[in-house]
Amino acid sequence: MSSSLKTGMAAPDARFLPRSSLARWALAFFVVFLLLLDLTPLFRFEAGTQFADIDKVTGPAAWASIIAANTLALLAVVRSKKQALGRILATGLGRGAFTLAAAALVLTIVGPAIGNGDLYLLGGAVAFAAALTGSFASFRASAQRVTFLPRTAIGTWALCIWIAALASIIASPLLPFDADPMLIQIVTELGVLLWAPAAASGLIAVLHYRERSALVLVLTALVATAAVYWAAAEFVFPGH
Repeated sequence: MSSSLKTGMAAPDARFLPRSSLARWALAFFVVFLLLLDLTPLFRFEAGTQFADIDKVTGPAAWASIIAANTLALLAVVRSKKQALGRILATGLGRGAFTLAAAALVLTIVGPAIGNGDLYLLGGAVAFAAALTGSFASFRASAQRVTFLPRTAIGTWALCIWIAALASIIASPLLPFDADPMLIQIVTELGVLLWAPAAASGLIAVLHYRERSALVLVLTALVATAAVYWAAAEFVFPGH
């Protein structure tokens, strides 16, 4: 007899893909976006001049893919978490987060449509504020206590990686001009490479291990939002 039957608890869901069809479509569109993000530079720089205008095709396709992925993911969350979302929207922070998210979506679409980079950047800043406000609204609705410093091991690791990445970025321009070029390259690239594992560990800490550190949450939301908008900008504003 399995341990789940002995204890009377349901066995954990070990599915690789999400159950919801909306979530699956969101994942599919996000994979398309990542493929376009990886393949466009390859075509642009290595496949010859016949692909010089590839951005005119992949740019709109990538932009449409990431918009579709975000929209479908939001609908999947709304469908599966109706009661929780109702409690969140009942709070002032929740309503503020919804308003900010709507404003971010409008700015993010209108900015590239009229070729205005400032509106696009403003959309990214508003999206960051929406993510942060929505997270704190969720914590308040579920009566979860927010701390400043992390309380989980993975949250502490995420914070340590953030500090290392920030230290590398600060130290890079402070190195003497006669320093070893290899050392300068290592310090510079280290600061860039550490952001990805820092953001990933921060997301895992918040979403899976229920880390409720305001410091980890702010840093994770900041870099995750910046990464998405920076990657999308490669398509919607090519050559800038």
